[in-house]
Amino acid sequence: MDHPKCCKAKPNPKLAFFCIALSLPLLLPLPPWLQFCLATPIQFIGGWSFYKNAFKGKPNMDTLIAIGTSAAWAFSVAAWLFGISPHLYFETSAILISLVLLGRYFEARSKDRASSGMTALLKMEAKSARLKNGEEIPIEQVKKGDFILVRPGERVPVDGKVEEGISTIDESMLTGESIPVAKEKGSGVFAGSVNGEGVMTICATKVGSETALGAIIRIVEEAQKSKAPIQKLADRISGVFVPVVLAISIVTFVLWGLISGDWQEGLISAVAVLVISCPCALGLATPMVIMVATGRGAREGILIKDVQALEECKKLQALILDKTGTVTEGKLQVIEMQGEKVEIAKALAFSSEHIISQAIVKHLTDVKEAAITDFQSVPGKGVMAKSENRIYFMGSPKFLIEKGVDCAPFQQMIDSSTATLVFLGSEEKALCAFALKDTIKPGTKEAIEQLHQMGLSLYIVSGDRESAVKEVAEQVQVDGYFAEVLPDEKANYVKKLQMEGKKTGMVGDGVNDAPALAVSDVGFAISSGTDVAMESAAVGLMRSHLQNLVDAIHLSRRAFVKIRQNLFFAFVYNCLGIPLAAFGLLNPMIAGAAMALSSISVVLNALTLQKPKLPTKFPLKK
Repeated sequence: MDHPKCCKAKPNPKLAFFCIALSLPLLLPLPPWLQFCLATPIQFIGGWSFYKNAFKGKPNMDTLIAIGTSAAWAFSVAAWLFGISPHLYFETSAILISLVLLGRYFEARSKDRASSGMTALLKMEAKSARLKNGEEIPIEQVKKGDFILVRPGERVPVDGKVEEGISTIDESMLTGESIPVAKEKGSGVFAGSVNGEGVMTICATKVGSETALGAIIRIVEEAQKSKAPIQKLADRISGVFVPVVLAISIVTFVLWGLISGDWQEGLISAVAVLVISCPCALGLATPMVIMVATGRGAREGILIKDVQALEECKKLQALILDKTGTVTEGKLQVIEMQGEKVEIAKALAFSSEHIISQAIVKHLTDVKEAAITDFQSVPGKGVMAKSENRIYFMGSPKFLIEKGVDCAPFQQMIDSSTATLVFLGSEEKALCAFALKDTIKPGTKEAIEQLHQMGLSLYIVSGDRESAVKEVAEQVQVDGYFAEVLPDEKANYVKKLQMEGKKTGMVGDGVNDAPALAVSDVGFAISSGTDVAMESAAVGLMRSHLQNLVDAIHLSRRAFVKIRQNLFFAFVYNCLGIPLAAFGLLNPMIAGAAMALSSISVVLNALTLQKPKLPTKFPLKK
């Protein structure tokens, strides 16, 4: 639940220490008139915020403090002026107000620490940008199409493309990769990243909140403001909590007076009930953990767009992982090469921009390409060209067979290999063969093992051939796989597991996996940093490996352990404290100190989420 408005306002430390200074002498045996002079400014200056918020909307903790301290102060004034009692309680009301103000001050400081994740993100934003002509302007004035000069060591102020210069850029704030990335003309750069040793001119393509960093900040801000479903329990309880406490306080006062005849003790006990029951700890229990968890997540590359997803993560029973780009690198590598005329193969591959051609060129780095002419590309099939008046074809075995090329020399490879095959052939026969595979990302096996230890079932889904998907599934040891699945069919497999009663998450790249991400209980989109908005996913994983997914689920489970702890202690605190106060076993001043300490303890418990490294050493079971 939203904690009361008084908790939201920025506490004034000077006012808190002013009240402390005035209240401390009240612990000494002072004349009544001096006690009145010291307590009254505290009651109406220090306590003004309580009066101001006490009767706005629904009753809240300020209502309890305002009524309780006013009762203690008014009774003391009446006892002094009219002699109805030798006991005065100016120190009770004054010290209570002082303690609450001081507690809120320390609480606010702790909350500032809790939002350190957001602070760190904001520090990555450049405050100004230098135009190509040397003029420096505020970042708010930069427009799309402006040419920005970025010198060595400076933060890139906008998302854009390099127009001039060569350099390396540290993009770890987006990708988590510590190795700087080489940049040249045409390369994309992102706001918040740090330039290396070169000077670059960048054409701005995204500015302000449209940048990758701006989107991250917006996602974290929205998550920290939103509510988790678990808060509904606190909302329902708080709706009746304050009126019930007020009733208990009145009954306590009346019963003490009627049964024992000690109306003074009845008043003290009634005030103590009001003070001990202040629901600030209850109100802070969930929001503080959410604030810390989302801030911590942002620093770890986990962007929680929807707080409900934070709660749903801990309930997951199954995960479907997209193969390409999630389990594997999405980059083909040559794992086997047979035959001759590789210099012609390199020449044909060098003239093509296809990802397979790039992998072949990389593999044949030390080979000098042959001279070719009349190069042609046949989309989706292969390429062809002439060399020394002979025509050569390079592409899939099916493409070469269509061109009348005899592929029998490599028939065994065709029959047995699970890799992607590319052949080079002349008009008569196949001359050379390459087998390419997409390699599994480093750390994937370890991450899947950890997810299994956390009690999750794991499945791979892919549009690739069954033999290729099966091989990957066996290597990483998942529980099952779905092969030859079209992008729009992936969502059906998520629904299938859900119909079996399993809370199912989907992990993909956020592009062709969008339907599956949308229908899953929690969608995780692995991003390269170029598309952090990921409208179809509830959680964005900015690191390019599955360890980030492990961290996200760990964070969710630990966060909700903290929420349960906070709610438990807040409820127990009130359930035990109110009876003690009602039976006269708790002085209002001690009750005030306990109330302030309970709020601070809730905040400190939430802050413990910031310290342990992710993932925790021992996987946290559900």
